[in-house]
This record gives sequence, structure tokens and C-alpha cells, in this order.
Amino acid sequence: MSGSFILNRHLATYGLQNPPRASSYLSDAGRCHARLEAAGFTDVTVDTEQLGYYYQNAQEFWGETQHGNVRVLLATLPPEHLARLHRDLVTEVAGLATDAGIWRSLPVNFCRGVNRGREE
Repeated sequence: MSGSFILNRHLATYGLQNPPRASSYLSDAGRCHARLEAAGFTDVTVDTEQLGYYYQNAQEFWGETQHGNVRVLLATLPPEHLARLHRDLVTEVAGLATDAGIWRSLPVNFCRGVNRGREE
């Protein structure tokens, strides 16, 4: 289970849904490859690297959450609901901690291709 999964579950209890990230449609390496080829690129390569990192604690997770794309949703909550969400989320995410911290997976696709330009 991930912090993002836990966050989305907690948001749902308030009738909120975390919008998909704009980059999520490029999270699949095959889709990236296909889109570049469809755009006319040749010699397409897609390399995926894990650029994840560790939060030192659940409060760090909350800090990133409240300043990320979810901040617009959080702003719609009454203060008492926001305080409860904060408390419940931090408590549950703290359970994910290992000696290294709380893992934040961040796979990134690096895409390359050759664009020979349009033939007239």
C-alpha cells in the first residue's frame, strides 16, 4: 500500500476525488513509445528510471500533499474536516515507515526519438 492510495481513500470519505495527474497518461512506457511514433518520430526509445525518495516521516508526506495538486481539494474542506483528515492521514501513513523512512515511488520515463521533419 502506498501513501497515495491511503490519501485517495481518505479523500473519498469526504466525497473528494484526487484528479489524475496531467503526466499520468504518460506513465506507461508503451504509451509513450506509441505517442512518439504516432507523432512521426523514428528510432524511439523509452527508458524508465526509478527516481523515488523517502520521506523522513509522515508529517513530511503531509507537507508535500498539502502543497501538491491536492491543495485545491483540501481548500474546499471546512477547517475541522481538514484537521481530521490531516490527523487520520498522518497516523495511517506513519504505519508505512521503515528504518529508511516512507517510500515515495516515482518512476520516470525518459523518451527519445528522431524527428526528421515533414517532407513537403
